[in-house]
Amino acid sequence: MQIKTSLAIAIVAVSVASLSLAENLPLTLSTVKRDPVASKAFEAMKKDHALPSWVERGGTETRGNSVSFDGRQMIVMTACKPHECGSERFAILYDPQRNVMYGLLLVVDPKRRDTERLTWMNLRDGGESIDGRAILYAALTGSVANHPDAFNFK
Repeated sequence: MQIKTSLAIAIVAVSVASLSLAENLPLTLSTVKRDPVASKAFEAMKKDHALPSWVERGGTETRGNSVSFDGRQMIVMTACKPHECGSERFAILYDPQRNVMYGLLLVVDPKRRDTERLTWMNLRDGGESIDGRAILYAALTGSVANHPDAFNFK
Protein backbone atom coordinates (compact mmCIF):
# COMPACT_ATOMS: atom_id res chain seq x y z
CA MET A 1 0.00 0.00 0.00
CA GLN A 2 2.81 2.40 0.89
CA ILE A 3 4.47 1.79 -2.50
CA LYS A 4 1.22 2.60 -4.34
CA THR A 5 0.81 5.79 -2.31
CA SER A 6 4.41 6.85 -2.94
CA LEU A 7 4.01 6.14 -6.64
CA ALA A 8 0.79 8.17 -6.78
CA ILE A 9 2.47 11.10 -5.00
CA ALA A 10 5.41 10.96 -7.40
CA ILE A 11 3.10 10.94 -10.43
CA VAL A 12 1.16 13.93 -9.10
CA ALA A 13 4.39 15.82 -8.33
CA VAL A 14 5.73 15.25 -11.86
CA SER A 15 2.38 16.29 -13.36
CA VAL A 16 2.25 19.47 -11.29
CA ALA A 17 5.86 20.33 -12.18
CA SER A 18 5.11 19.81 -15.87
CA LEU A 19 2.00 21.95 -15.65
CA SER A 20 3.78 24.79 -13.88
CA LEU A 21 6.58 24.68 -16.46
CA ALA A 22 4.04 24.76 -19.29
CA GLU A 23 1.86 27.46 -17.71
CA ASN A 24 4.73 29.91 -17.34
CA LEU A 25 6.31 29.47 -20.75
CA PRO A 26 5.37 30.58 -24.22
CA LEU A 27 4.27 27.43 -26.00
CA THR A 28 3.58 28.61 -29.55
CA LEU A 29 5.27 30.95 -31.99
CA SER A 30 2.57 33.58 -31.48
CA THR A 31 2.94 33.50 -27.68
CA VAL A 32 6.73 33.79 -28.03
CA LYS A 33 6.26 37.00 -29.97
CA ARG A 34 3.93 38.44 -27.31
CA ASP A 35 6.17 37.48 -24.39
CA PRO A 36 8.58 40.38 -23.64
CA VAL A 37 11.42 38.11 -22.51
CA ALA A 38 11.06 35.31 -25.07
CA SER A 39 10.60 37.78 -27.93
CA LYS A 40 14.11 39.14 -27.27
CA ALA A 41 15.52 35.62 -27.56
CA PHE A 42 13.53 35.17 -30.80
CA GLU A 43 14.94 38.40 -32.26
CA ALA A 44 18.50 37.36 -31.34
CA MET A 45 17.98 33.90 -32.89
CA LYS A 46 16.73 35.20 -36.22
CA LYS A 47 19.42 37.88 -36.52
CA ASP A 48 21.13 37.69 -39.93
CA HIS A 49 18.39 35.38 -41.30
CA ALA A 50 15.59 36.30 -43.67
CA LEU A 51 12.47 34.53 -42.46
CA PRO A 52 9.41 34.10 -44.67
CA SER A 53 6.65 36.64 -44.08
CA TRP A 54 4.31 33.96 -42.72
CA VAL A 55 6.69 33.43 -39.78
CA GLU A 56 6.39 37.10 -38.88
CA ARG A 57 2.59 37.19 -39.43
CA GLY A 58 1.96 33.81 -37.86
CA GLY A 59 1.45 30.37 -39.27
CA THR A 60 -0.34 27.18 -38.43
CA GLU A 61 1.03 26.32 -34.98
CA THR A 62 1.38 23.32 -32.76
CA ARG A 63 1.60 23.49 -28.99
CA GLY A 64 5.13 23.11 -27.67
CA ASN A 65 6.56 19.98 -26.09
CA SER A 66 8.88 19.86 -23.11
CA VAL A 67 12.28 18.28 -23.85
CA SER A 68 15.58 18.28 -22.02
CA PHE A 69 19.29 18.11 -22.65
CA ASP A 70 22.40 19.38 -20.90
CA GLY A 71 20.38 19.18 -17.67
CA ARG A 72 17.94 21.89 -18.75
CA GLN A 73 14.22 21.77 -19.53
CA MET A 74 13.36 23.35 -22.86
CA ILE A 75 10.31 23.82 -25.03
CA VAL A 76 10.26 22.88 -28.70
CA MET A 77 7.47 24.28 -30.85
CA THR A 78 6.63 24.29 -34.54
CA ALA A 79 4.69 26.28 -37.10
CA CYS A 80 4.14 25.94 -40.82
CA LYS A 81 3.06 28.05 -43.75
CA PRO A 82 -0.75 28.23 -43.75
CA HIS A 83 -2.29 25.91 -46.37
CA GLU A 84 1.21 24.74 -47.36
CA CYS A 85 2.55 22.89 -44.33
CA GLY A 86 4.35 20.40 -46.55
CA SER A 87 6.41 23.11 -48.21
CA GLU A 88 7.58 25.39 -45.37
CA ARG A 89 8.03 24.58 -41.68
CA PHE A 90 9.70 26.31 -38.76
CA ALA A 91 10.81 24.96 -35.36
CA ILE A 92 12.04 26.76 -32.26
CA LEU A 93 13.86 25.27 -29.28
CA TYR A 94 13.57 27.63 -26.31
CA ASP A 95 15.77 27.47 -23.22
CA PRO A 96 13.92 29.64 -20.68
CA GLN A 97 16.64 29.28 -18.02
CA ARG A 98 19.17 31.05 -20.25
CA ASN A 99 16.59 32.86 -22.43
CA VAL A 100 18.17 31.46 -25.59
CA MET A 101 16.40 30.24 -28.69
CA TYR A 102 17.54 27.99 -31.52
CA GLY A 103 15.68 27.59 -34.78
CA LEU A 104 15.28 25.59 -37.96
CA LEU A 105 13.55 26.73 -41.13
CA LEU A 106 12.78 23.94 -43.59
CA VAL A 107 11.79 24.83 -47.16
CA VAL A 108 11.02 22.16 -49.75
CA ASP A 109 12.24 22.89 -53.28
CA PRO A 110 9.06 23.37 -55.35
CA LYS A 111 10.68 21.79 -58.43
CA ARG A 112 12.25 18.85 -56.60
CA ARG A 113 9.89 17.80 -53.82
CA ASP A 114 12.54 15.43 -52.45
CA THR A 115 14.96 18.27 -51.64
CA GLU A 116 14.78 20.25 -48.40
CA ARG A 117 16.77 23.41 -47.65
CA LEU A 118 17.54 23.63 -43.93
CA THR A 119 18.46 26.94 -42.31
CA TRP A 120 19.82 26.50 -38.77
CA MET A 121 19.70 29.51 -36.47
CA ASN A 122 21.82 30.34 -33.43
CA LEU A 123 23.41 26.88 -33.20
CA ARG A 124 27.03 26.99 -32.10
CA ASP A 125 29.51 24.38 -30.91
CA GLY A 126 27.81 23.59 -27.59
CA GLY A 127 25.43 20.76 -26.76
CA GLU A 128 22.76 22.44 -28.84
CA SER A 129 24.81 21.78 -31.96
CA ILE A 130 24.10 18.04 -32.07
CA ASP A 131 21.16 17.39 -29.73
CA GLY A 132 19.51 20.69 -30.61
CA ARG A 133 19.63 19.87 -34.32
CA ALA A 134 18.18 16.42 -33.65
CA ILE A 135 15.33 17.85 -31.58
CA LEU A 136 14.53 20.65 -34.03
CA TYR A 137 14.41 18.34 -37.06
CA ALA A 138 12.46 15.71 -35.11
CA ALA A 139 9.93 18.38 -34.16
CA LEU A 140 9.36 19.18 -37.84
CA THR A 141 8.86 15.52 -38.74
CA GLY A 142 6.38 14.97 -35.90
CA SER A 143 8.65 12.63 -33.94
CA VAL A 144 8.78 14.85 -30.84
CA ALA A 145 4.98 15.07 -30.68
CA ASN A 146 4.59 11.33 -31.27
CA HIS A 147 7.38 10.22 -28.89
CA PRO A 148 7.95 13.06 -26.38
CA ASP A 149 9.73 10.89 -23.81
CA ALA A 150 12.38 9.95 -26.37
CA PHE A 151 13.74 13.51 -26.38
CA ASN A 152 14.97 13.87 -22.84
CA PHE A 153 18.76 13.76 -23.16
CA LYS A 154 21.21 14.05 -20.28
